[in-house]
Amino acid sequence: MTVANAHAPVCRLLEKPPVNGHRPSVDVLFDSVAELAGRNAVGVILTGMGRDGASGLLKMRHAGARTVGQNEKTCVVYGMPRVLSNSALWKRSFR
Repeated sequence: MTVANAHAPVCRLLEKPPVNGHRPSVDVLFDSVAELAGRNAVGVILTGMGRDGASGLLKMRHAGARTVGQNEKTCVVYGMPRVLSNSALWKRSFR
């Protein structure tokens, strides 16, 4: 899944091979948001398993986006948020 068209953003589901074992991949989505919106974007990671989203969220952060994630107490599965909080990719968590 990607986001395209800066003037009227649209999400597109792509028929491509999985990335990091996922399709759609959060990394692919976040990469496209970083390129399209840069500092005008917000990246959010909620409950989930694995590392999908970590690379894309880093690209968003480097592009100037704000990044946040769900805290451990409120997650059903603290996998994706744990990976990101351990790497300091977000400035604050929420519940």
